[in-house]
Amino acid sequence: MKFVRESSTLVIAGSWNPAILKPTWVAQVAMNPPLADPFNVRVELAMFPSSGVQRFSFHGVSYSVSPQYLVFFLEDAAAWPATAPVARRILGTLQHTPITGLGFNFEYQVEALHPSFLERFPVVASLDELLGADDAVVSRTWGNKIQHGTALISFTCDLEGQVGKILINYHEPIAAADNAAAFLTEEVYAEVKTLADRLAQHLSEENLGE
Repeated sequence: MKFVRESSTLVIAGSWNPAILKPTWVAQVAMNPPLADPFNVRVELAMFPSSGVQRFSFHGVSYSVSPQYLVFFLEDAAAWPATAPVARRILGTLQHTPITGLGFNFEYQVEALHPSFLERFPVVASLDELLGADDAVVSRTWGNKIQHGTALISFTCDLEGQVGKILINYHEPIAAADNAAAFLTEEVYAEVKTLADRLAQHLSEENLGE
């Protein structure tokens, strides 16, 4: 099983003002030391949290912002150490921003497709009565939600052809910016990531490899 690092995100849900969170503001207010202007910014169109939202990447940090979500993209091993302090400073500076929760998203690619993994995707027998001779089920999905203390863990297993994947979302309901900032520590991230790894390995019956 492979951890798809480029799909990892940190999502802070709340009521955000995209007009404030421009790269220049983030560079001067949320980075330590502040970046001197001018600096290079890569601008792309992100599909998450919604299509058409701009994604900004500079100085090891990559993010997009909409009125409902501030999303940081954790695409390599250095992303979390660079991102966490920036996210904490944004929350500390905009401490009156209403926050409703934060979460992490992880993706894993299932490579061996063990029988126990495939057994999670039965096709409803009665579908045969509806499908034509040339029809076929091409994608199947199975998932659950787990209450883990105050957090809600959602996981989805997808099977498309011979390609399997596991998507895991860890959501922590948090109602204040200072509480959200306090949550974003190396210890918490390591605990959440370890929990996601263990869950993915259990669901796939594969060891985790990069």
